[in-house]
Amino acid sequence: MVPEFQYQMYYADLDHNELPADKAAEAGLIQGGKLPRGRLLWAPDRSFYICYRGGSREYMDEHGCVRVDINRFSIRDRADLTVEKPQGRKRILCLGDSFTFGWGVSVDRIWPRLIEPKLASLGDVRTINCGSSGTLFVDEYWWALRDRFGKFDPDVVLVTLCLNDLVAMPDVCALFKPSTVRGCNEHEYLVDFECEDCASILREKYAASSGLLSNSRLWKLLTSGGLGSRFDLDPNVDWGQWLIDLPVDQRSMTHPHVTHYQMQGTPPEATWKRGGPQDSLRSIRDWCQKRDVRLGVVVWPLFQNLGHDDRYPFETLHRVVREFCDAEEIPVLDLLENFRGQDAQALWVDPSDLHGNEIAHDIASDPIADFVQSIWPGD
Repeated sequence: MVPEFQYQMYYADLDHNELPADKAAEAGLIQGGKLPRGRLLWAPDRSFYICYRGGSREYMDEHGCVRVDINRFSIRDRADLTVEKPQGRKRILCLGDSFTFGWGVSVDRIWPRLIEPKLASLGDVRTINCGSSGTLFVDEYWWALRDRFGKFDPDVVLVTLCLNDLVAMPDVCALFKPSTVRGCNEHEYLVDFECEDCASILREKYAASSGLLSNSRLWKLLTSGGLGSRFDLDPNVDWGQWLIDLPVDQRSMTHPHVTHYQMQGTPPEATWKRGGPQDSLRSIRDWCQKRDVRLGVVVWPLFQNLGHDDRYPFETLHRVVREFCDAEEIPVLDLLENFRGQDAQALWVDPSDLHGNEIAHDIASDPIADFVQSIWPGD
């Protein structure tokens, strides 16, 4: 049984004074910028903690906290990073979101740092971690490379993709039952709130009127596992394709007055169905080719239903990325097989946070290091 949400994430300053997540901007941890879509940046030269109430990973302190140091470039990287590349050094520019940033994991245990010693035979190699710095989607990775991070003169660019970079993932790091409740035979898992048959099924199943669909009672019931595991997705549905095809006007199950896209702040043009990630990967490839920079794409799985007896729900999303990269002659590493058979829950930072913990980063580090060596620039 997947545990209920028992804990809560929050920020804290270096004296462990709590800073609620919704007050991070007021506390000066994040700042606005003139970035596309109004994305926020980490404030430069700041240090703070990401904390979990009751957190118990071995790298967390006695408060359940993980220290985060942001350098002058607003990224989670070394304080001595310079724009100018030291003579004889090679640089790997790591573009991505929170899985690259290492959300909830100590900096020495995240994959960009872990691969460095594994590449020692290649000489003086340093990664630059640009994860989760005003970027959430693949087109934003492209804009960040073009306008902000290309100045670091990389030798290799790694674009790490999480599945929520490609589609409107209703629950960000997983696909839970609240987003996939079944309606009538015609609408199935794309419930139509104007359909009386769907409304009747929901009223009967949850003993609530259609006007209470957004009530906290329903939300608590859905997220508590009261209807079975939150991960009990229908194994007969291709959930990867379902996410690709999710209509722009599909309303959220838990907040029916808005769409899934609005709930997650997902621009429809940035999704795979509409070609945004593909166009951006082509642009990154062309940028790299013009500068004789090697490019690689790394795809992470979602940490759910990975067991040998489970049917992993998102195979299609992995396949379409691999096929696209192969057709466009972009080297790609799919990490799914490296995680197949793992206990997904053992890979979480916390029961309330399904980002990869230090075990997940360690599992990924060897194949990523091998992949980098396979695309490494020649002399």
